[in-house]
Amino acid sequence: MLYDYIPQLRLQSSVLANPSTRDIAWGDLTQTFQRLTLPYLNLERLLAPARLIELSTGGPTRLIQHVVRFFEGNHALVELLNS
Repeated sequence: MLYDYIPQLRLQSSVLANPSTRDIAWGDLTQTFQRLTLPYLNLERLLAPARLIELSTGGPTRLIQHVVRFFEGNHALVELLNS
């Protein structure tokens, strides 16, 4: 979700993963970033309750590793914001 006081863009990761829609979706995302002066990016990943319980049973390290992998998987967004 991208905000500029009000939501500006919501993209499902499946749209970016789909070969037939990814170019258009990525173009929309980059154009929206360029239009906003100070974008606030909210990355969300929904987990089923059972999966969340499973990840938290290994102690906090296991759950934190899952979160780190999620953000590493969005490295292209970080590169775009930093360019």
